[in-house]
Amino acid sequence: MICIIKIFNVFLLSCHAKKVIKYDLQSKKKIIMNRSVKITINNKIYEATEGRSVALELFSKNFHHLRNSPKFNKKRGFFCMIGSCQECLITIDNKKILACITKIKEGMKIELY
Repeated sequence: MICIIKIFNVFLLSCHAKKVIKYDLQSKKKIIMNRSVKITINNKIYEATEGRSVALELFSKNFHHLRNSPKFNKKRGFFCMIGSCQECLITIDNKKILACITKIKEGMKIELY
């Protein structure tokens, strides 16, 4: 059984619910989304699912405190999950990036607070 879902310009294909394939109409590339990759979070190695958002992986691994606010040094975490609020701004591979709109890739180095 194959299930096809279209979201904006992306098709998600699922075959027997074991393999999820993302097909982007603009780049015309397929990405197998449930491939396990290794990432580093605060100098510890974790397994993650390629293609998922960094925010989702962090949340599933119980990382709720992402950074401290610059003015009052208060804990900050996830809020809007669509890239509008900037609350999930973290350091990935020595660059400040939003976790909610960034996809997991092999060998990512993530630094929190």
